[in-house]
Amino acid sequence: MVGLATYLKGQDIPAKRLSYLAGNKIFAETDQANGMYFIESGQVKITKHTPQPDGEVNLATLGPEDFFGILSFSSGRSRLADAIALTDCTVWEIDKRAFREAVDRCPEFSLLLISGLVKRLEALNERMEEMSGHLKEFTGRMEDLSSLWHSLAPMGGLG
Repeated sequence: MVGLATYLKGQDIPAKRLSYLAGNKIFAETDQANGMYFIESGQVKITKHTPQPDGEVNLATLGPEDFFGILSFSSGRSRLADAIALTDCTVWEIDKRAFREAVDRCPEFSLLLISGLVKRLEALNERMEEMSGHLKEFTGRMEDLSSLWHSLAPMGGLG
């Protein structure tokens, strides 16, 4: 099955082909979402600012035929994360009008988009299962620590 970026090259859909150098920001968290993006070549890193000491969490590293920016784009909200060119890359930007046109004119576009979203949901489900396993392990360790604490604490309180 052909990917979305490849599909856009072969169609008469008003999408903008843009190039970014490694390290350049494609969009920033809190920017207004005017479009979504399809990667033709290169890699894009999606990061979220956090109050942690390192200041950010890497949410995803995406490559050719992946897409990003759809959540904010479809909801009309501001961007929820930064998108940064990890390597020199070429992306296709598609705005709301072009998106509607692509969906109306090209059933294959919708199918490719749905397929990509399903792939993302499957990956998210795997990450959630992994996190659930870590949480169970953490809970077990906390229970062990609690038992140890209670066995060391003198009867009737600390004093």
